Amino acid sequence: SSSAYSDSHRIGLHLTAPICHDQMATGARLLLLTLNEGKRGVSAEVLRAALSASIVAAEWAGLGALVLARQEAGRGSDDAWATALGDLGFREIGAASLDGTTSLAVYSPGSAVELVGIVEAPAREPSDAKGVAGAVVRVSGHTVALLSAHLDGNSPPEARVLPVAAAASRAADVAGRGVDAALLLGDVNFAAAPRNGAAGEDAPGADALRSEASGKLGEAYAAIAASQDEKGVYPLSGEFKTLLTENLATPAGRSALAAALDGCPQSMRAGGGLAPFMAQALPFGAFPTYHLCDVDGFELDRSSELATLQSDGFGILGTTLEVPPAFVERAYFGGGAKGHAGAIKKRKDVCRLNLGWLDRLFVSVPAAAQSVEREAAGVKVDARQLASVMLVDGKGKALDHTLVAWAVAVDDMGADATSPA
Repeated sequence: SSSAYSDSHRIGLHLTAPICHDQMATGARLLLLTLNEGKRGVSAEVLRAALSASIVAAEWAGLGALVLARQEAGRGSDDAWATALGDLGFREIGAASLDGTTSLAVYSPGSAVELVGIVEAPAREPSDAKGVAGAVVRVSGHTVALLSAHLDGNSPPEARVLPVAAAASRAADVAGRGVDAALLLGDVNFAAAPRNGAAGEDAPGADALRSEASGKLGEAYAAIAASQDEKGVYPLSGEFKTLLTENLATPAGRSALAAALDGCPQSMRAGGGLAPFMAQALPFGAFPTYHLCDVDGFELDRSSELATLQSDGFGILGTTLEVPPAFVERAYFGGGAKGHAGAIKKRKDVCRLNLGWLDRLFVSVPAAAQSVEREAAGVKVDARQLASVMLVDGKGKALDHTLVAWAVAVDDMGADATSPA
């Protein structure tokens, strides 16, 4: 029903509509999650509460795999995730890791997933914790590369994306005869950038907001880039901060700002016979996934979806959610432990506003699938981003990044199966 759909979309982390066994026969259904933990752990109790509030048991029938990508894993959080997912009926199929901090693990509620091999592509040195780690699996008759990315935000963009192509090539080698699809998720580390995205079907005045926000960020970057400092942290002007704070509070404002400031590339080069990785579009009203900070003690309306934040250690940032501007200021511009949240950081030639939609999903299929109607590859991928979740550590401080999830369907071309939308 429409009400059931609305409730499931509001909750966020589970598939957005119930899927029957006969609809699942032609392809794979995956639930993808990514979280940069900032080297801060979250308890198993908080993770279990957040996941159990989001994954409905009736919708597990046909879920082939749950894929967990983590970056900057916190001490002790491996056990916390294992406990939480185990309590919910998932067992680990395989895992890959770069220096224990950039990792990907594949879980399944059954035996439908087969691990083919592990993929590791560090950013620079073999011991580098940044880069791409992942696995190649067989699920529902398809060979799929699942890749967790933590790209180096202090590197120039052209160097930042190099591990992506390397990982895709290695995944193809591991598979032997290539993969049917590659899914890259994680912290791609492209913060806000002035790009003034194209107009869309949104609220009146959105075009003007896009132009103003893009212009102000461009001016700020130009002024900081011209300084002689090799490194530094620079707060935003009061006018620009107010513009962001007021508009991030509403779905229409967030959508307009994403169109103006989302610095994530629309595509990244792949290897191994794959077409370029294509960024999956943000849903209307998506909250920035970074940089969150102190929300401890903030008074929330008890009817708000964020009301669980105080008692359960997590809050669901639904795309339709409206919040007080004061909450946005506290959550995104509170400074954080280093004073970086909502400020511009300079590292040599790289300037970046510590705010943005950094945690993303990219999808690639074999290059042959780019032909007319993509008939050559015989596979199609549908993905839908779900509501993100703010997690709070044991000290009452929000993790820097939100937990972001996607429902993904990998089907045979022409199959008439229910998509995750």
